[in-house]
Amino acid sequence: ASASVTPAGTEDVDFNQALVPADFDQAGFLAGARIAYRDLQRAWDTRDLATLRRLATDGMYVELEQRLAELPADNQTAVLKLEAELLEAREAGDQWEAVVLFDAVLREAADEQARQVREVWHFTRPRRASQPTWFLDGIQQLDD
Repeated sequence: ASASVTPAGTEDVDFNQALVPADFDQAGFLAGARIAYRDLQRAWDTRDLATLRRLATDGMYVELEQRLAELPADNQTAVLKLEAELLEAREAGDQWEAVVLFDAVLREAADEQARQVREVWHFTRPRRASQPTWFLDGIQQLDD
């Protein structure tokens, strides 16, 4: 299942208006964000710590590793539907920060009813990175 983790110092997100620079590649970023969501969900289910490590910031990886240790080993999540909306993208010092609202329909067992999960994921990336990889830096679970 998805972790419910909030990074330290995260402000509440205002969903009324997205804040995105005009030259930010929203379509490219969101395509990558959807792939990252599925990759991270698969890594979570299979306890693939190497993939989690590769796609998360140091602090987020530690949090994910701790939460994973508390879960049963047989989790298998099917992502039946996934929508992503970019809420914010901005430069902050030497980092890019992006905030995405994921609206997903998940099934965690074959005999279980699918359920909607809404989460806000925070991503960061060094501004001068040679690789285009964004790193997961926090997850906020939204109440229905």
